[in-house]
Amino acid sequence: KIHVLADESLGGIKREYVEVDRKAKVGEEIIAIEESLPYFCEGDYGKVISVWCDDVWANFESNYNNKPWFISHERYHVLEPTNIVHIDGERYEMVDRTAEVGEKVIVTKSDDFPKGLIDTVEYCYDCSDYGSIDLVEGVDDLTYLDAKYEEYRVLVPVESSEEEPQPSDPIDVIANLATRVA
Repeated sequence: KIHVLADESLGGIKREYVEVDRKAKVGEEIIAIEESLPYFCEGDYGKVISVWCDDVWANFESNYNNKPWFISHERYHVLEPTNIVHIDGERYEMVDRTAEVGEKVIVTKSDDFPKGLIDTVEYCYDCSDYGSIDLVEGVDDLTYLDAKYEEYRVLVPVESSEEEPQPSDPIDVIANLATRVA
């Protein structure tokens, strides 16, 4: 099943996540697949703050009594991020390659630009992994990303096809992954 959540590592940009049945790690997002009232409900999102064997302590969105709650592995799935983001109602795939003039990019790591900044490439200097790209709009007079020190991803529009079914449950996700691997 696909979930669309704000990704803080991208400055709060909406990103697609898929449910995976595996052990969670500290800092990962999870979804409760069974309820444990009054602590969390089925479908509540949580952030893992500690791990004990297969089970975790997590802060849930409902945040009952403003403290973390224990959830056993059988009651949660891990939400893994995909490369698909939602911007202004459109879906884009984040691609790791050198940008070309006219393409949109999203900043993923920088000391000078905010994470999640989306801009259009105006000029490409030494279009290599160590060159730089000039942006149409900059921040505080900074108008280029230096590919040696900063990171970005190219945003490629995703064509939504009605013929292509979207996975709706973990079994569909696993079947699709098995098909791709084969």
